[in-house]
Amino acid sequence: MKKFKLTRVYENDICTLGVITDETGWVCNTLELPWKNNTVDESRIPAGEYVISPYKSPRHGECFLIDFVPGRAMVEIHPGNCPEDTNGCILPGLAFGDNKVMYSVPALQKLKTITLFEPFALEIKDCF
Repeated sequence: MKKFKLTRVYENDICTLGVITDETGWVCNTLELPWKNNTVDESRIPAGEYVISPYKSPRHGECFLIDFVPGRAMVEIHPGNCPEDTNGCILPGLAFGDNKVMYSVPALQKLKTITLFEPFALEIKDCF
């Protein structure tokens, strides 16, 4: 199983920004909600180690499901650009904007290509 790391590098009261890397380096940027005690739809998920599975979301199509998030269900890595798009999920992007990520659909496609759209391990760390 391939291993990736999401390093959260910045947080304000609107969002959390991070970077996903693998053994070769940068894969994509990320946008999540700020920490609000893991409250469903209002908070990012806790730092930790997760298994990520390919998933066909009724709302987002082919994306990824983050398995076994404590106190949460149906947390995805799906396309979107701003905090309002997250619903507590992780949004990938190829660039940062002002409290947002840009080029989310190509970033998700890149992640799907790199992972061969198969399960992978994701370690999430807070570094701010």
